[in-house]
Amino acid sequence: MALSYLRHLEEHPDAAPDRGTPRSLAAALETTVAELAGGTAELPPGREQAAPAPEFTELDAGECQARLGTHGVGRIAVAADDGPLVRTQYGCPDLGS
Repeated sequence: MALSYLRHLEEHPDAAPDRGTPRSLAAALETTVAELAGGTAELPPGREQAAPAPEFTELDAGECQARLGTHGVGRIAVAADDGPLVRTQYGCPDLGS
């Protein structure tokens, strides 16, 4: 796998590699797809793994503020009707505890 392609995947969160790319990368690094995705990382206290079939819920601005404002950093995914699922990290330095 070309380093330029790996760089592209890292720098473009909207990149959509085919299903074989994570497997190929995991094999080259002698690890698993779960390890690459962070699925085996130690979880913070009191947190559990995501549900096997998560459901998306539309939140209004107040609900978003209430949920995101409880901590200063995290991850979020946004699905648009006309585009791909976009995952990103966020920070709320003025809101986190």
